Amino acid sequence: HVADAPTNNLPWISAITDAGGFRQSIDDGSHEGLAVAPGMILTVFGLNLAPQTVTANAVPLPTVLGGVSVEAAVGSSDTWTPMPLFFVSAQQINFQASPSLFAGAAGSAVNFRVRTGLATVSEPWRVFLRNRSVSLF
Repeated sequence: HVADAPTNNLPWISAITDAGGFRQSIDDGSHEGLAVAPGMILTVFGLNLAPQTVTANAVPLPTVLGGVSVEAAVGSSDTWTPMPLFFVSAQQINFQASPSLFAGAAGSAVNFRVRTGLATVSEPWRVFLRNRSVSLF
């Protein structure tokens, strides 16, 4: 289910996909949603995600590009951790699901959100952490 696009300028996540560009579904009887592996490259699609287009040009990858970050919280935690970013633009962000954040948390729900300033945050998008191979391209 995709929520209606906002009528304000808040960032809005319409989808998160893996690097292969395919929305993955899991149905193990308890969850449905994108299956994310630690270290996986993910893409957020939406609106108002960034005020400018910026690409990371060095490693380690930055956690803020052009004033934008993608944050994750595992389970019901209210602790949000910024993820490494490859690219940000108004309608797309490419980032890595940080391996260190998810160590030992397989099977957990993970919420991602986009932050474009101190108080401007998207609604969270839920995925599920699974032991699976990361995508290659």
